[in-house]
Amino acid sequence: MDVSAGLRMVIAMRLLLALLVFTLLAACGASTTPTIVPPSSAPANTSAPSAAITPASGSTAASTAAASSPNAGTFVYASGDGNIMARDAATLQAKVIQAGTQDLINDSPSFSPDGTQIVYIAHVLSATAPSNEVRAMNSDGSNVRTLFKPPAAQASRVFPTFPRFSADGKAIYFSLVNAAGDSQGYQVARGDATGGSWNVIVSDGHMPALSADGKLLAFARITPKTYFASIWLANADGSGAKNIVPEDVFMAITGVRISPDNQWIAFAASGPPQKKIPTSALPVAESGPSSCALGFWFICFVSRASANGLPWEVWLVSADGKTYKQLTKLQTDSPWPAFSKDGRYLAFISFNGLYLIDRQTNEVKKISDEGGHGVMDWYQK
Repeated sequence: MDVSAGLRMVIAMRLLLALLVFTLLAACGASTTPTIVPPSSAPANTSAPSAAITPASGSTAASTAAASSPNAGTFVYASGDGNIMARDAATLQAKVIQAGTQDLINDSPSFSPDGTQIVYIAHVLSATAPSNEVRAMNSDGSNVRTLFKPPAAQASRVFPTFPRFSADGKAIYFSLVNAAGDSQGYQVARGDATGGSWNVIVSDGHMPALSADGKLLAFARITPKTYFASIWLANADGSGAKNIVPEDVFMAITGVRISPDNQWIAFAASGPPQKKIPTSALPVAESGPSSCALGFWFICFVSRASANGLPWEVWLVSADGKTYKQLTKLQTDSPWPAFSKDGRYLAFISFNGLYLIDRQTNEVKKISDEGGHGVMDWYQK
C-alpha cells in the first residue's frame, strides 16, 4: 500500500470512528411511548455461541454460497480505502460501484427500501473546500447527487453521517455531529429524500436505524463524562424515547439495527458486559485482545496480535430491554450487522471478512475473507 492510500484509509477510519465518542449536549425530549411488540418468549438459544467458526474456503466458494441461504440479494459496504462495494449474496462476487480518489472518501452506504438507490457519505478532502455530504446514487453507482451538506461556514465543524432511508423511501435520516471547540454533540436529523433542508428530531442521538414498518427509530447515545454508550428506541419522529440498553453495560456500541419483526435490536459492542444482564452468557476470554484508544479521534483497531484492549462482538437485545443474546465470540474488528429480509439471518462486515449468522442454529460462517469497515447493508427483494 502506498503512503497516500494508507493515509486515506486512516482518515476514513478516523472520520467514521471519531463520531462514536463526541460529548452529547442535550437530552432528548420524551412525549409518548412507542408501540413496541415485546418478544413472546426468550430467544430460542441463550447459550454462549460456539467458538468454532467455519472458515471461508474462498470468497466465491460454491459451498459457502449454498450455506448462505437465503443466498439472495446484495451486500453493500465501504471497503476501507474510500470505495463503496456491492457484493452479490449468491455468487459472492464483489465490484466497486463508487470509487474513492485522493480527494474523496466514500462511506456508510445504505439501500432504499426498493433497492434501486443507495444513500451514503462522501468526505471531500479538498484543501480549499472540504466538506462531508450526504449523497445518493442508483444502486449501480450511476446518477450521483448531493442531498445534504452543511453550509460552507459550518463545513469544518458539522459532519453528517450514518444516512438511512425511511421505510417508505420518502425521507432520509442521518446523524449530525457538531465538533465546535469543546462542545461536541450528536443529533439525529431528517430531510426529504430529494434533498434540501433538514430538521433535527433527536437532540442527543446518533446512528439512526428505522424499522421496516416505519414505526420505530433506534439510535445510540454516548454519556459525556464516561464515553459509555446506550441504545434507545423511539417513535419514528423521535418522540417517546425509551432506554433499551443502559450506558453502564458496554464500553462502546455501534451498528444499531432493528429486526424486521420489531422484536429485536442488533448491535456490535466493545468489551464484555460491565454488569450482569438478563438471560445472557458472558463472553469467554480468548487469545487476541485488541488495542483501543480514546481521544478526540476515537480509534479501536481490534487485532489478534495486539494487546491492552477489548474485542467487538455482535449482540441482540429484545425491544423491551429484558433479554440479551451474544451472537459471536470472534474478537473481531468493528463489525456492523444487517438483517436478512425475513430476519432469520444476520450478516456482518469487519476488517476480518464477511460473516453470516443463522439465528435459528447459532451457526456463524465466514463467507468471504474480503472485509470492510463501518456501515453495511443487505437488500433482498
